[in-house]
Amino acid sequence: MRIALNRHLQILLLILSLPLLNSAFADSGKHETPIAGKEFHTTFAGEKIDIPPENRRSVTAWDVGIAVTPQLSKNEFLPLGSIYVWRRPSERHFLRAIIAGVFNDVFYSYSPENAGPLQYVATFENFTVPFDQAEFIDGDRIEQEELTWGYVRFGAGLGVQDQIGPYQDNIRSASLTVEPGYYLFSRGNSVANDFVTPQSNFETRLHARFRWDDLERNLLELAHQGYAFGADLVIAHRSEWEDWGRNGQEDGDGHQEYGFANAYVRTASGVPGLQQNERHRFLTSAYGGIGNNLDRFSAPRLGGAPQSDEFGALASPRIPGALVREFFPNHYAVAAGEYRYEATFFSYIGLRGSVSYLDRNRLRNNGQIKRENDVLGSVGGRLTTGFLLETRLQLEYNYNTAVVRDSDFGGHNVVLHISGGF
Repeated sequence: MRIALNRHLQILLLILSLPLLNSAFADSGKHETPIAGKEFHTTFAGEKIDIPPENRRSVTAWDVGIAVTPQLSKNEFLPLGSIYVWRRPSERHFLRAIIAGVFNDVFYSYSPENAGPLQYVATFENFTVPFDQAEFIDGDRIEQEELTWGYVRFGAGLGVQDQIGPYQDNIRSASLTVEPGYYLFSRGNSVANDFVTPQSNFETRLHARFRWDDLERNLLELAHQGYAFGADLVIAHRSEWEDWGRNGQEDGDGHQEYGFANAYVRTASGVPGLQQNERHRFLTSAYGGIGNNLDRFSAPRLGGAPQSDEFGALASPRIPGALVREFFPNHYAVAAGEYRYEATFFSYIGLRGSVSYLDRNRLRNNGQIKRENDVLGSVGGRLTTGFLLETRLQLEYNYNTAVVRDSDFGGHNVVLHISGGF
């Protein structure tokens, strides 16, 4: 099985690398990449192309797709879909929202006149999937611990925000919010008789966040030049939290209060020796996080998902080749590097690799679950291109060497999604 997987990977990498081999050195002269929001003029296939400037202070977009993770015991196909809203008519008003119905994430800030960079901040977040959920451990769905669960969380507080670059999403911001919320739990259809269901309860979080974005993005909103970094710190208290799990073996008192901190950095630059040719880009990212008293409901979720260089999405770590939301570690570190080539002004091909360190659950031969630290490596490729009817198509493939599928190390993940503006 591992030989077949590696052979598929080699074929994919060869296909993706052909355009690079054909033209990486043939166009060593200076090349200008179209930048998001700026006008651009070029000739393509004998036709003159004129792209007018665009007001990126008001954006509404849709995104639909599918994530395929073969060799799981269930749910190999996961549909994706959301509405994206960005409003920043001036430095005094800011709205960013991801709307997907069962999951929504909204951040709004407003600065009164004569208040300088000081802003009032309001947030909303919910995760309310209306069907049974279970964790996947080594590719197997643990139905004995199946639950229907979710949360609704509001937030209010203060923040500061100002402009640090020429583009509307070049923002430096910091905020502190109080976030009261409610967690709801009910038993799943396949849950074991000895499984003690967690208590539905109120929770209060104190959330500090910091964002610094000085990235220049290309026509397809991919990072082109610059850097971004940020951090989050969360301290939380549950109103009631008793022992839960198989025979109540998960400690309630020890997890009633919890906290975690994470940080990230993203960079984009030219390739050494080819700085004058903007077709060639080198991108890096690094993420790290650590928590205390975390469990499967409070820990940050990591896994495979569409990678995005959008302002807010940069803060979310990805483990290429994994299932979406597969891991909930107490500590993690993820580093990735990518070479990207601009095949045309609207098509980009990337080859990348990553390495991750985190604690994760593992299944033992006796059926017991054990927590252990592991290193996960991945390689993959990504095609991002303009598509029909002024949409953007992104096809991403990753192979992770250390996820477990069919009782063996190594697994694939393919993500296809299309997005467009309203």
